[in-house]
Amino acid sequence: MAQGDFSKRHPVYRRDELGMLTTLFNRMTQQLDEARQVADQNRLALESGKLYLESILANLSVSVIAFDANWQVRAANTSAARILSIDFAELAPFAPAQWPEHVPALAALVETLLMRCEQEKESEWQTQLEYATTQGERSLLVHGARLPDRSGSGYVLVFDDITELARAQRDAALGEVARRLAHEIRNPLTPIQLSAERLAMKLTAKLQPTDADMLKRSTDTIIKQVGALKNMVDAFRDYARAPRIKLSRLDLNQLVREVITLYESNPAVKMRLHAGSLCIMGDAALLRQVLHNLMQNAQDAVLDVDNPMIQISSRQEGKNAVVSVEDNGSGFSQDILPRAFEPYVTSKSKGTGLGLAVVKKIAEEHHGQVALENAVPHGARILLTLPLLEA
Repeated sequence: MAQGDFSKRHPVYRRDELGMLTTLFNRMTQQLDEARQVADQNRLALESGKLYLESILANLSVSVIAFDANWQVRAANTSAARILSIDFAELAPFAPAQWPEHVPALAALVETLLMRCEQEKESEWQTQLEYATTQGERSLLVHGARLPDRSGSGYVLVFDDITELARAQRDAALGEVARRLAHEIRNPLTPIQLSAERLAMKLTAKLQPTDADMLKRSTDTIIKQVGALKNMVDAFRDYARAPRIKLSRLDLNQLVREVITLYESNPAVKMRLHAGSLCIMGDAALLRQVLHNLMQNAQDAVLDVDNPMIQISSRQEGKNAVVSVEDNGSGFSQDILPRAFEPYVTSKSKGTGLGLAVVKKIAEEHHGQVALENAVPHGARILLTLPLLEA
């Protein structure tokens, strides 16, 4: 028994005091054995529940960080490390107030956490903040709560990356605005153009040459500006309209070759394609539009470059085909880079700023994605990733 073996039972041969003592000893041994079995079952149940909870937390898309009363990290799931782009193993020994010393990007999150949790009257709170990562600025929805703990109070921080959700809501709102603008603006444009043309036709012969010339210049200006407005309205309409995709099997390399034939007169354009075929399911017309947009942006970017270079290449990465369009222009400015795919965001003096927004929409309709970055030492690189046919 002293070594923890409660399975032994001593036989009882007598009914005297020694026999009674042996009987009571056997009963005590049995009770200890049963108590240990119950304790083992409870321990296994607790471990199973802990593993189950850890499995749920590990597979949650939202991030969860738990602190004790002394602001030491008690638990953090993998999503927390992924969304914040940090390693909690390095930060765990430090209190949150010291985190910005090691990861400066955490300053806003830590400041919000400490300020809200130190308010005694506020046991639960929620806010939205911007967080800068290596992939760009992300929008986080942060929810904090004070939890009861044996040593006082604990805290739990739950946050989710709502960047794509906010972007989708913004795109939907802008799409609705574009539809309304296209409808409201386009209707009066034709009467304006026809009226200007009619004025010129009716009055030119009746005016002095100088007056007729002024009338002609004025009506020409009206007609040109009406044409520009129509083009802008058409761009709004194309952005607001969901792409009508007709998927078919096609070779992405062949599609790139067809598009590049239109740019062969430009000596700056170079092409380097994957040796084999890159078969995908896609809409050839829409993907041509994507490639044309990317090539046109690259040409605009190198207009003022002494030795312009535009390179389009393709490669296979796992089960994806990647098309890269790179130029040696000035690249994207830091304020444009995080918002380059938003509608109406552009650094060009001309254009509507819808080109990259349309590219992103078409890529997503093909279950792909588009990313951009600044090239080294200068220039821009845009990567279009599409799933291969086998995927």
